[in-house]
Amino acid sequence: MTTANESDFKTELEKLLKTNRLGKSIHAFDEQDSTQDYANSLPNIESMHGTIVIARKQRRGKGRMGRTWISPEGGLWMSIIFRPKFSVNNIIFTQFMGALAIAEAIMEITNIRCALKWPNDVMINEKKVCGILVDVNLESKDKVIVMGVGLNANIETSSVNDSLTDNSIKATSLKKEYGTDIDLVHLTKAIIDRVEYYYYELLSTGKTMEIID
Repeated sequence: MTTANESDFKTELEKLLKTNRLGKSIHAFDEQDSTQDYANSLPNIESMHGTIVIARKQRRGKGRMGRTWISPEGGLWMSIIFRPKFSVNNIIFTQFMGALAIAEAIMEITNIRCALKWPNDVMINEKKVCGILVDVNLESKDKVIVMGVGLNANIETSSVNDSLTDNSIKATSLKKEYGTDIDLVHLTKAIIDRVEYYYYELLSTGKTMEIID
């Protein structure tokens, strides 16, 4: 169920967004098992192109290869539904598209330069600040892609790093790197803007644009 706090977040975000399709439908929650699972479970009538699912925290956040993604309050936990018209061969670029959009949005809001680590990590100073998970359903009438974003924004990363194995990439957060909390509404708006921009670039050219080193 959506809480007052998350309802306020949704209202603020909707006022800021000037996108063409992304974010026209937003499902916002105080807490969710997984925004990715919720987005994948939506019936077709509710999973239109550009639908966004967002939660203040997740009980069972998902990473790649079945890994758990620790998702406390203060992070940005979001899934975006796409119904693309491009070739199946270009689906792999959606993950890269998301990482690039997030890196540029972080630069816009914080002036912090990120690096991209294939296939799905956004890095700051060789530490992971964001991961992207892409689920694809090719069995429905239309192709459906759900892009999950797990961004360590205003969280402490000690509990995250304590849960990692010795050879795992360590985590960081925007709060740690920037020195103070980030405005999550404006950061989310910047990410959605950039994701939509690169989505249309991918739609029109069949490939993503220039990649940040």
